[in-house]
This record gives sequence, structure tokens and C-alpha cells, in this order.
Amino acid sequence: MTFSLWERKFLLLVCLRVSAVKVMAVTLQPLQARALYANNADTEEELSFSVGDVLTVHERDVAGLTGWWLCSHAGRIGIAPGNRLRLMTPSTACSDVT
Repeated sequence: MTFSLWERKFLLLVCLRVSAVKVMAVTLQPLQARALYANNADTEEELSFSVGDVLTVHERDVAGLTGWWLCSHAGRIGIAPGNRLRLMTPSTACSDVT
């Protein structure tokens, strides 16, 4: 079976779009992070959390602020210092820290 030039371009475009959708689906899923240390917010934009709390990470190094992550926790969205958090893998997200 041979494809015309137009058909080959169309198939390539479809493959690229499918790949882009798969990449977007993977990258748009927020990550989970466990707090290694407590954090007391110094500003309104910063989140407070305790050791062991699980935060949802929406973006790392947000707005060019190296080391600050945009997270949500306890019904609030704000920034958190990334060095106080450890990203969780899917296997650690469901297990308790011992």
C-alpha cells in the first residue's frame, strides 16, 4: 500500500497531535510531595504545613523563583520552599512514612 504525499503529511500530523496530547496529559497531572520539615508562612502567598503533610505540587520554580513551588494544601494555594518537600512517586503516595 502506498500513500500520497498529502496522506503521508496527514498521518504525520495525526501522529504528532496524538503524541502531544499524551505528553500534555502526563505533564498536566499535578505531583504530590511530602513535607520533610515544617514551614511557617512568612507572607500571605506562602503556605504553612507540618512534617509529613502531603501537598499537591502544581508548578516548580514558579514565576522564575528558583526553589519555590506552587502548591495547594488544606484548601489553600500558595508557594512553598521546595527544599522542605520530597516529591512522591505513585508507589509512595499511597504508603505511610515509617
